[in-house]
Amino acid sequence: MFTVAQGKRLIGPIASGGVLGAGGHIDRVFSYSYIRSFAGVYVLLLRFHGSFDSQLVRDLVSKALKSIELLTLALPPPDGPGSGTAEGVGVA
Repeated sequence: MFTVAQGKRLIGPIASGGVLGAGGHIDRVFSYSYIRSFAGVYVLLLRFHGSFDSQLVRDLVSKALKSIELLTLALPPPDGPGSGTAEGVGVA
């Protein structure tokens, strides 16, 4: 079973709210899982019930990654629009 601790080790600096350096990314296959970072701070984790063709998954994710990034970046912040900004915390 894939655990949170294993995931944190695999994604390194972004596990603690950090970011990957310029040009840095994660692209790993681990225990029936494929992990791919994108946009510097997000991680896509795909879990499979058994073994899988890792090259096929990498190819498919690579083709879809631009759409995944656009959709993810279009989402509002977790605490709602304006959260984390001066306006959102009432100091604007």
